[in-house]
Amino acid sequence: MNRSFSWNETDAVIFDMDGVLTDSEPLINEAAISTLKEYGIDAKPEDFDPFVGAGDERYIAGVAEHYELIFKPEMKSRMYEIYLNILPEKIKS
Repeated sequence: MNRSFSWNETDAVIFDMDGVLTDSEPLINEAAISTLKEYGIDAKPEDFDPFVGAGDERYIAGVAEHYELIFKPEMKSRMYEIYLNILPEKIKS
């Protein structure tokens, strides 16, 4: 089947924006480190490397488990709360 592309037949276009418009990884990393610090864990940026791309919950849970801390869903919520607080000051316009 040889079909040419036509915008008239396109219903949607999906873009993977993470890393295209802004690199959010350092910011979410900073937020995750701050979150775990509230639980007494002194995580390092490289601790998260094995969990990049595994999803946001696994990202923080994997490091928590590495430090023998049981993951709690509120950790993910807190990570995003911190992320949203640091985002305006860190993002370049």
